[in-house]
Amino acid sequence: MSASQMESRTLLSEDKSRYVVLRQEGGRIALSAVDGRPFLSEIVRGNGASASTHVCAPFFGPETVYAPEFRYGFGQHGPVRNMHWDVLASGRDVIALGARVEHEGYPSVHVIQRHEVDDNGHTIVLVQKHSGETGQHAPENMGIHFYWPILNMTEADQATVNGVAVGRILEDADHTFIDINDTVNLELPGTGQITLSQEGFETAVVWRGKNPNGDPDRNYVCVEPVRKHPLSVTYDGAHMIRAGEFREARVRITGYPE
Repeated sequence: MSASQMESRTLLSEDKSRYVVLRQEGGRIALSAVDGRPFLSEIVRGNGASASTHVCAPFFGPETVYAPEFRYGFGQHGPVRNMHWDVLASGRDVIALGARVEHEGYPSVHVIQRHEVDDNGHTIVLVQKHSGETGQHAPENMGIHFYWPILNMTEADQATVNGVAVGRILEDADHTFIDINDTVNLELPGTGQITLSQEGFETAVVWRGKNPNGDPDRNYVCVEPVRKHPLSVTYDGAHMIRAGEFREARVRITGYPE
């Protein structure tokens, strides 16, 4: 692992009960913990790939659902999850990381994630801002790909999202979109009860991968807020960032470990 991949920043609440570890490589959340128990963590998927929570920008994707004039070759979830993020501001309990997207045919945009941890929770503010260097409008549909660990895998079938078993939600597919209101409630065996409060996101993807035998992974579930359902994005005025403008969304993670 390179030195840049090892770069990390730690946030600590005033009472030291909550802490967050961020990797600058990929702008990823390596850990968000309460009393030493992880609410978010780096996990290993059934296919052997390592994974952790990351921002999806400028598009959540996939680009193939958009009209040809709005396909830029970014790839699923956009490029920022593989970029190095700069530290814009930092303190004991707050940090802002930034990455600049510069891609042929797409206006230059700044993506910023701001994390703050307090005695009661972990707040994430996600901003996508047009640099203003050109008059070309920038299409956007950002999201956050959360990996929520299930520490008690023997009871993974009891994991729920808004009171519905994950197995039932994903009965006919490996992923599905759900409408989200102000909050999403998770109950994860061995991990605890988690509430995800949000502003600026209209939908979320529930997803889990599979191992080489085709069996669903049992050590995590992904619930991924997205500003708009990709199939509903037409890139009219509501989905465009004009020069000098920005879009913002936020989530707050609270709850109790098991």
